[in-house]
Amino acid sequence: MISALKVVVCALALLSSVYGQNTCRYPDQFIWGINASQDIYYRYGINGNWVQKPGKLVYLDYLHNCNGGIVWGINASQDIYYLDSPNGSFRQIPGKLVYLRIAKNGVVWGINSNNDIYVTQNPNQNWRNISGKLVYLDIANDGRVWGINKAGDIYTRPGIEGQWVQVPGNLKFLRVQANTGRVWGINKNKEIYTKTLNQNNWTKIEGSLVYLDVDDNGVVWGINSNDDIYRREGEKGSWKQIPGKLRVLRIIKQGTVIGINAQQDIYHSNPNGSWTQISGKLVKLWGPGRAQSD
Repeated sequence: MISALKVVVCALALLSSVYGQNTCRYPDQFIWGINASQDIYYRYGINGNWVQKPGKLVYLDYLHNCNGGIVWGINASQDIYYLDSPNGSFRQIPGKLVYLRIAKNGVVWGINSNNDIYVTQNPNQNWRNISGKLVYLDIANDGRVWGINKAGDIYTRPGIEGQWVQVPGNLKFLRVQANTGRVWGINKNKEIYTKTLNQNNWTKIEGSLVYLDVDDNGVVWGINSNDDIYRREGEKGSWKQIPGKLRVLRIIKQGTVIGINAQQDIYHSNPNGSWTQISGKLVKLWGPGRAQSD
């Protein structure tokens, strides 16, 4: 009797596991882009086809989920829009912003034209003003926010209910490795720095970049002022130049990189180091859960 019961329990667990896997309608991630006319496009993974979405945006952020993901966007008039799935329709959200980011838990952080900071936990909730001024921010998976103000001063806070703490240093751009919280930054002189929350000082990294992105394995991809592309295996690695030229890039699922060159052509990386062109023209693009063209 006990053995038979164990068999039944195991069978139910297996069925539950299989059923749970099948409930994810979109296990892969979407890629979103905006062209020079502010038209909005999305595609399901590298091998999908571009689908135009009605509306005009100059900026958006995308967070993947099993229903296809949510999108928050901003148009040229600084109006805010929300989309709850690729098949849905954009709806306007009260307020004005010039920049926003979606945290892993769906919380949205925004910055307006006066550098004021706002946060909302869902599209049906009013915006809450957060003390301080920023021009840019990024968010780790645990909700910790890192931001830069107009003067390049760096601040961090553990989340909505935390307090801003100034971090020594000066940066023009930063990116947070979402799963570990390690920060990679670039200053106005295009110098590269990295640190963890608990490190007192920034570690200077050799090289010069104007943009970078980092994945959950700590692999960093960067672009210099000549549109040259570089890849590095974490803090202790070394830069390896990758053939090609890109103006913006984004690391997406399984280490694949998708990027746009100066002619607005779109490419994705291959395991052998080559690039494959994707149809279409874009000026900005986003992958799963992180803003791309900041």
